[in-house]
Amino acid sequence: MALKSREKILTILVIIAVAIWAFDRFYYTPQIHKMKLLEAEVKGADLKLNESLLLTKGIETLEAEIIRQEGDLARLSERTLKGEEFRTFLKHLAKESDSLQMKVISLTPRKKNFPPLRGKRKLLLRNTGGSISRWFSIQPIPNWGRI
Repeated sequence: MALKSREKILTILVIIAVAIWAFDRFYYTPQIHKMKLLEAEVKGADLKLNESLLLTKGIETLEAEIIRQEGDLARLSERTLKGEEFRTFLKHLAKESDSLQMKVISLTPRKKNFPPLRGKRKLLLRNTGGSISRWFSIQPIPNWGRI
């Protein structure tokens, strides 16, 4: 049985088509699938890397802010009256208020959930009219915010 040239060409084309289909089915498509999975894995690793870099940068910024705040707190503690200085201030306050016909009734610091240097203070004065406003315009109280 001899094959004609037309059948030989057709057989060769069928063999080539089957080879291309087998290559695509068993090698090319699985490799493309693996490449997509690896690309997704690389993308996830890049996102984790960027996240860790941002976290590290945030921690460094936070550490710098903590150091700055500790320095501010140290400067505030240097400027705040303590112990005997505070008692002297109270005596001075009482003596100065007598000349303006005012009497210091009480001065008590109230502690809240703030750092110790930023607690609220309560000052009770008794006076005979507008002398309190004159006294505060003459004697500003250091380190006191709102009165």
